[in-house]
Amino acid sequence: DGYPCYRGGSPVPMWRSTDGGANWNELGNGTDLKPLAAHPTQPWVYAAGCDGPYRSTDGGAGWTHQPDPIFGTYDITHMAPVAPAWTNVWASGISEGGSSTVLVSRNSGDTWTQSSVLGPEMGWIGDLKLDRFQPGVVYAPALYGFFFTPADGAPWPHNPEGLAARRHLNHLAARPP
Repeated sequence: DGYPCYRGGSPVPMWRSTDGGANWNELGNGTDLKPLAAHPTQPWVYAAGCDGPYRSTDGGAGWTHQPDPIFGTYDITHMAPVAPAWTNVWASGISEGGSSTVLVSRNSGDTWTQSSVLGPEMGWIGDLKLDRFQPGVVYAPALYGFFFTPADGAPWPHNPEGLAARRHLNHLAARPP
């Protein structure tokens, strides 16, 4: 689950199985990191620490920190890399006070930019998902409604009524043939 950043506590190990869960090995270099995304065919893994995202290109044996000043305010809770190359990576961040944001990197995590508005507008983000059939559409169900971007990051319309109302917003996500 990763280290509880706001609560503190003992170090939390990261575990890996290569045989469907029959055996597990501790990844010493992954201590206190929370795994968030694993590539289905490459040994690429994204994890988050209290200071931002980390990327591994060797199945978790080594990690590269991908810092940004915004990660001093927001803890990464979800990540959604765009397949197959993971050049674009989406991340949701939540502050200790309950505000949240969606961030995007267009260069494999080297730099990050804010995609959604900062602040309490979204509330706690419950997940972050990419639309498999409409490239550039990203969903972020949150405490204060169902948010999404129909255009690869701008704008972020939402419906405070939640997922059931998503069908009414389909026209915003429509792409020309």
